[in-house]
Amino acid sequence: MPEGILLRGERMKKILEGIRVLDLTTFMSGPFASMVLGDLGAEVIKIEEPGGGDGSRQIPPYFHERESLYYVSLNRNKKSVTLNLTLEQGKNIFYGLVKQADIVVENYRPGVTKKLGVDYERLEAINSRIIYCSITGYGSEGPYGQRPAYDLIIQALSGAMSMTGAEGTGPLRLGDGRPGWVHVGIGGYIGRPTTPGKNWRGAILGYFPPGCPNVLDHLPGALLLSWR
Repeated sequence: MPEGILLRGERMKKILEGIRVLDLTTFMSGPFASMVLGDLGAEVIKIEEPGGGDGSRQIPPYFHERESLYYVSLNRNKKSVTLNLTLEQGKNIFYGLVKQADIVVENYRPGVTKKLGVDYERLEAINSRIIYCSITGYGSEGPYGQRPAYDLIIQALSGAMSMTGAEGTGPLRLGDGRPGWVHVGIGGYIGRPTTPGKNWRGAILGYFPPGCPNVLDHLPGALLLSWR
């Protein structure tokens, strides 16, 4: 049988099968990126806080027992666990997951991960092979470094809203900024080493400024891989 030919009933292996992703993100930027990783075969475990979980669960419209359509559309192919990362018990459970994970994705405001004890330095000490993807709105430094970044805020700040709408309407929200998401959220993940014994390691990300039209929906990071 020629290599690459599938028999009837056989399934083609997905490119990221065997990769485990811990998803600490909420709303849109991180959940979309980790969802695509799940589409490509990764096992994605979404970590949600007790009480309400990802805030996007509360965004209408709702369907099927008040499940948010917005939330469902960005979180397919994922497992979910509730952890209180402000408690030692929650931290210890998360650290146990980190030992067996390949990728961690987060989109907290700068400084929050260190406060919770889930920053790159802490997790790299637990698993030196971990790839850590950090998504921020304005980078970790500068006058806007501590500000949250949501879709409308980024669109308004970038000036893109001033180019939409009709005469006399004023600035209007862009319909969809999705084409810029994928290369930002998952572009660096695909380069998994295949040589036995070869280690891989993640690095903290850079970011795209809000004026970049391809990342208006707050995906301003690009993953960097470094090799040992």
